[in-house]
Amino acid sequence: EGNTEGALELVSTLATNIDATTLHHYCNNDTINHIISEYAEKCEKASILFQPTIQFSNLPTDEIMFSSILSNGLDNAINASVSLPIEKRNIKLMLKIDNGKLLLSIRNHFEEKIVFSDDIPVSNKVGHGYGTQSICYMTEKLGGNYQFMVEGNEFILRVII
Repeated sequence: EGNTEGALELVSTLATNIDATTLHHYCNNDTINHIISEYAEKCEKASILFQPTIQFSNLPTDEIMFSSILSNGLDNAINASVSLPIEKRNIKLMLKIDNGKLLLSIRNHFEEKIVFSDDIPVSNKVGHGYGTQSICYMTEKLGGNYQFMVEGNEFILRVII
C-alpha cells in the first residue's frame, strides 16, 4: 500500500515477538518445550536462576494434565522465589523417565513458614492454594503419586506418574 514505514514497523514488531517466543528444545514434546521455555523466561525476568534437567524424549502421559502439574509447580516455585534476596533465587527442575515412570522434581528456596495439612502445603493467602490442589488432583487422575517436603530451606515437589 506504499506505507514503507508502517510495513517496517510491523516487521520489526513481528520479529521481536518471534524472538520473545523462541523455544528451547528440551524434549520431543512441543507443549512441554513451550512451558519450560516460558518459565525460563519468567525466571530470567525475575532474576531467578533456573536450572532445568530434562532426561526424556517423549511424554508418556496425558499432555494436558501433566502440563497443568508442571505449570502449577513452576508457578508456585516462582511465587516463593521472588520475595527472596536475588542470591537465594534458584529453581531446579528435573524431568526424567526411570523404570517406565515419569519423575518430576521442582526445588526452590523459601523463607516464609510453610504450613502442611495432611502432608500438603496450605496457604492462608487469599487466592492462593489452588495450584497445589490442582497438582494433587491431576496427579491422582493420572494414577501417580505426589510428595511435598521441606529439606532445610528448600521446598521440594516430587511427582511420579
